[in-house]
Amino acid sequence: SLIKTWAKARGINDASEHTLNSFGYTLLLIQFLQTRQPPVLPCLQADRISINGSEITLPPPVYEVSESIKVQYHGCDAPTHDSVPALASFSKGNTASVAELFLQFLHFIAVDFDFDSQCVC
Repeated sequence: SLIKTWAKARGINDASEHTLNSFGYTLLLIQFLQTRQPPVLPCLQADRISINGSEITLPPPVYEVSESIKVQYHGCDAPTHDSVPALASFSKGNTASVAELFLQFLHFIAVDFDFDSQCVC
């Protein structure tokens, strides 16, 4: 990925050297894409999300298979998959190019994200 290549080229992608590993950069990228206006990725832990001007309610994050078995998940109704088509068009509201998003991401990790008070996990 672009972020991984950029981080490796700068020697800041190695947990043994006390820098973020690829997974850490992926988590930061997900948070960044969820917090753009408009967002590129939906937050699947929210109860409701707005897609193309309409609100959809995500199903509860627990599906009871039986009285003794419960499956916890987030994002779509696993038994029916009825939220998947709506989620597929989620990012259409954001028209930023990959280059613009990359530059915004660099600003996000250099200025907006407070590594002293927040963690990546």
